[in-house]
Amino acid sequence: MSKKIPDFSRRDFLKTAGAVGMGSLLSPVESLSSAKSKPNSDEFQPEVVPTRPFGKTGVDVSILGLGGAFNRSNQLLLKQAVNMGVTYWDTAEIYAAGLSEQAIGKYFQKYPEDRKKIFLVTKPSMAARNDFSKHLEYSLERLKTSYIDLYLIHMLSDISWMGEDIKAWTENAKAIIHFRLMRT
Repeated sequence: MSKKIPDFSRRDFLKTAGAVGMGSLLSPVESLSSAKSKPNSDEFQPEVVPTRPFGKTGVDVSILGLGGAFNRSNQLLLKQAVNMGVTYWDTAEIYAAGLSEQAIGKYFQKYPEDRKKIFLVTKPSMAARNDFSKHLEYSLERLKTSYIDLYLIHMLSDISWMGEDIKAWTENAKAIIHFRLMRT
């Protein structure tokens, strides 16, 4: 005797998956709402993300990074990241055609004291390799900062052009930024 498999339509599947998804989304909200605040304080105090040393730099960065393409409406997200101790921020000049760097720059204009808390990473595209200096200057301008903590090369696919020229450029850029920092 064969057992009949009950009909389970695509709609039933989507309803079930939706219910499970909503339940998983709401469970962190429930834990946040029941979180205890500091004694003698009516304000909610979020947990802070732990930090770890960043290589041999002596700088501690959060073990959770914030990265991606931001826009001007992400200001609350950026503030919450700082409040929760997420201090490693990663963006690139090509994310949202430069608007991501501008959004972070807008944040730093509004909260300049937070710039010192953030380990800021950005990247030029490979197309910038003929004039990294110009692209670095544009990034600094968009980010509304005088320095970047880590400057990576985005989507590197060919390292054959990297040699003494890029090393010399790096040393020169570090010296220029150091000089700017000493003047401020």
